[in-house]
Order: sequence, then structure tokens, then C-alpha cells
Amino acid sequence: GNGIAYPMPGDDLPAWFAAWNPDPAWATVASVTPRKRTLLHAAVAHRAWIAAMESFLLGGRRSPPQLDPHRCRLGRWLDSERASPLGAAAAFQDIDRLHQQIHARGDIASAWEPATAGADVKVQVHELHCLRDELLTQMNVLLQDAVA
Repeated sequence: GNGIAYPMPGDDLPAWFAAWNPDPAWATVASVTPRKRTLLHAAVAHRAWIAAMESFLLGGRRSPPQLDPHRCRLGRWLDSERASPLGAAAAFQDIDRLHQQIHARGDIASAWEPATAGADVKVQVHELHCLRDELLTQMNVLLQDAVA
């Protein structure tokens, strides 16, 4: 993609490839194991879910994101890892608990009428952010402890 080179005619590719050198900083970046990669994807998806819920609560989106905690991407990841050794970790259990709390809060808040909710919406968004931050902290703990 554009992170390495801009689009070019196919005939220019061999010369570009012969002259291209990767950024030296890339050599020191550790590879990410598949298990950690799925955990990172789940964390990114969770942040996107929170942003979508916030947008919905503040009137920038017409419908809420997936409210069923087992159908959002993080919920599907949790369900898939529950029986693995990772599922027994204390951080995993905390993530699962926080994820349920976030969805419960989002479910209640999504039923409000934005025009009548007023300041309550801002309180709910703040609470969602606090839960998000706590959940992401636990995801980082799990990421540091995750086995390959």
C-alpha cells in the first residue's frame, strides 16, 4: 500500500523493487504471534465498538453497534478462547467481566431518547470510557502474559 510506495505502473515495479530498502527501524520490531495478533485485533475492535456506541449516544449514528456481547468481535474472541489455557488467566476473567458490564451499560443507554437523556448521556459515555480503559489495561496484561 501507500505505506511503502505510491501506486506505479507495472513496468516501473522491477526498478523500484531493486532500489527499495526497508526502513531500518523495522528490523528491530518483534514479530507478533498468531495468538497475540488475535488479541490485538480484539482490542482494536473493542475500541471501535466503544467509539460507535459513543457516536450513537451523542446522536452521530442512527443505530447502536452490536449489543449482544457474544456477537461483537471481542465477544466472539472471548468465546473462542474461553476453553484455552488463556481463558483461565485472571486478566482474561477480568476482561470477560468488564466486557459484560460494558455491553450491559450500552444496552441500557441505547434505549434512551437522546433528546430527553441530556447530561445522563455524557455520564454514560464517561463510564463507558472508564470501563474501556480498565478493560484495555487488562488486555495489555494478558498480551504481556500470552503464550505463543
